[in-house]
Amino acid sequence: MGLDLKENVIAIDGWAGSGKGSLTKALAKTFKIPAIDSGAIYRFITYYFDAQNQIENDGFLQKLQALNLKYRIDNVLHQVCFYYNNENIENYIRTPKISEHVSYFSALKSVRNYTTQFLRTIQNFTPLVMDGRDIGTCVYPKAVIKFFIVADIKMRTERRLKQLLAKGITCEYEDIYHNLLQRDKIDSHRDFCPLTKAHDAYQIDNTNITESEFIEHAKNYIIKQNATHFFIK
Repeated sequence: MGLDLKENVIAIDGWAGSGKGSLTKALAKTFKIPAIDSGAIYRFITYYFDAQNQIENDGFLQKLQALNLKYRIDNVLHQVCFYYNNENIENYIRTPKISEHVSYFSALKSVRNYTTQFLRTIQNFTPLVMDGRDIGTCVYPKAVIKFFIVADIKMRTERRLKQLLAKGITCEYEDIYHNLLQRDKIDSHRDFCPLTKAHDAYQIDNTNITESEFIEHAKNYIIKQNATHFFIK
């Protein structure tokens, strides 16, 4: 019996800064399927509501449901881009300030429900590779391939620092280090859909290997699972 089409997903979960995004983009390019960074939605919600001081007040849920966030699938770049008022939300969401507050909003049940339902609408007729904190446990618990990515906190901090500096965003090592620790704690201890390894996920420790070795390791696992036909058209 073939898998249901809605399970045609490579789910990549793991710690903040562990390399999930790099792997997601690489696998999307390999299999020519759209990549989705689920964290972009949580970051935009953080940007939108934090700027308005809307910390889960009486009108929070109604305003959340009325966000009218849109997406477009770029079949050339193999990625899903999110838009608000016809503007790409990437322009807003990668600052340290957003990183500082995103775990608060992403722990709210209403926000996770909204985001989970939104992500599920994308995977109607096309395979996807998606990264986040609960993709393989809550969003797509029957994903055909699941990865859980871990890495040492110091290595994650160094990588995140380089990423931000490359984008021209000023930041300090210690600030990033403590932010990652805080996010790890909040994400793994929240009551609703916490960050945890799915029982059927394949774990990769990305601390002491190069990016190319990391990506090759993941590709080889997919091949060994005889799952490539789910993604290659």
